[in-house]
Amino acid sequence: MANGLNPFDSGDAMQDSDFDSRTNLEEFADGTDPQNADSDGDGMEDGAEIAAERDPLMPDILVTLHTGLNLFSPPVEPSSDLTSADVATQLGPAISSITCVDLDTGTLETTTMENGLPQGTEFPITDGEGYLIEMTQEQEVLWSRLFSSVTPALPVGLNLVGFPAAPPGLKVFLLLQTLGDADTVASIQHFHLDTGRFETATYYNGQPVGNNFPIQRGEAYLISMKQAVDDVNLPEAPGVTITSPSRNAMLDTVSIDVTGTVSDPNTQVMVNGVVASVNGNHFLATGIPLELGVNTLMVVAEDAQGLQGIATIRVLRETP
Repeated sequence: MANGLNPFDSGDAMQDSDFDSRTNLEEFADGTDPQNADSDGDGMEDGAEIAAERDPLMPDILVTLHTGLNLFSPPVEPSSDLTSADVATQLGPAISSITCVDLDTGTLETTTMENGLPQGTEFPITDGEGYLIEMTQEQEVLWSRLFSSVTPALPVGLNLVGFPAAPPGLKVFLLLQTLGDADTVASIQHFHLDTGRFETATYYNGQPVGNNFPIQRGEAYLISMKQAVDDVNLPEAPGVTITSPSRNAMLDTVSIDVTGTVSDPNTQVMVNGVVASVNGNHFLATGIPLELGVNTLMVVAEDAQGLQGIATIRVLRETP
């Protein structure tokens, strides 16, 4: 009953209640949620993760490391014993080096790959810290760990850090203002992979100026601080909930109205690209088209700062 199934009906064990290509019995054996197609919330349904030999209970984040210089930070919570040698070994011949920068002393610690083995100095990979990775060729890296809630402490001077807990839609101007005014933070920079140059956000006459680039998991940033900030409180994305239709509903109509709630009445809400009307903390999107078979309903609530709250459910349209 805790999984939304009927303990007196053995037939529902072979059903696929959440349409993720796994029967309820298989989901029970896997420990996944038979009512949620994406048990770990990483955007990939349970059945697809099983087919790809991934853990459906451990979030996966795919990071692309490009040829040349990359400013990298772990997109998820790294294991406590993860080191630069482990990362270099995982990347193999595609990596030239991974470097940790001690910005206080200006010293570098570097691990290289030579003849298939890591060489040089081995150092720990830490949550929220940034690293310089030189790649000889582009490679995608799958990180499978719990989502991180870490926000880095920022002492006076130059910092190389990442923000694995950044909410969707966060951009650097808002991060700059979150860290403090012009007396607290001097600038934030990221490395633009296409141009091979650093882009900078800073203050001018009390207002953020420069390039308003996105803050993303897996990327590290150079932050120059005039005053230390030990506790960074990142802004929160608006909360959004779908109240109708219900998750895994079976329908026989060509379209449906979608209703729900938002934490901020000033958000713009879209459902599968259709603009919804917002009245107080409630939204309504009418006439959302449905195709035969499984449909994903995605609700995106974007606030005035560009932060996005996202909710998804799946429904099944059957033949009338």
